[in-house]
Amino acid sequence: DNRIADGGTDAITNIRKIDALTGKQVWQYDIPAYYTTGVNGGVLSTPALGTGASADMVFFSISRTTGPREGDLVALDKKTGGVIWRRHLGNYSWSSPVIVTSTSGTQYGILTDSDGVMHLFDPQTGLDLHTISLGKNVEATPAMFGDTLVVASYDRNIYAIKLS
Repeated sequence: DNRIADGGTDAITNIRKIDALTGKQVWQYDIPAYYTTGVNGGVLSTPALGTGASADMVFFSISRTTGPREGDLVALDKKTGGVIWRRHLGNYSWSSPVIVTSTSGTQYGILTDSDGVMHLFDPQTGLDLHTISLGKNVEATPAMFGDTLVVASYDRNIYAIKLS
């Protein structure tokens, strides 16, 4: 039995690439996930496809990977499914990662988490370049409009953040 003291269950989430023309699996990446009744772990968001400098990458947010609060952000090679980098997060995210390119040509990754922190990260390394608190849990995926990022938080606010 894989039950944990708090009633949670350890499981495995499968990330798979399927050839849309043949229906055959190209690759699979497995990662632990933690589940309790009503609160899922695993991949609960849309992956971000890299472009430009990150064109060979696909980015996944995996929630509740090692327990009820933690999560992971992982960049996989689009062709092989191999791990380019994997980053453990103190708070999980149900938000989809977003990859953006500034007017100067610099590429950034954005991910919001269950503690209300927005992470501006380097898509090549996964390391944070900057963070900002949005008050409470953010489940929404940030949207870009020009050079402005827009996202809602559980603190009942909608934030517009200008990227420069």
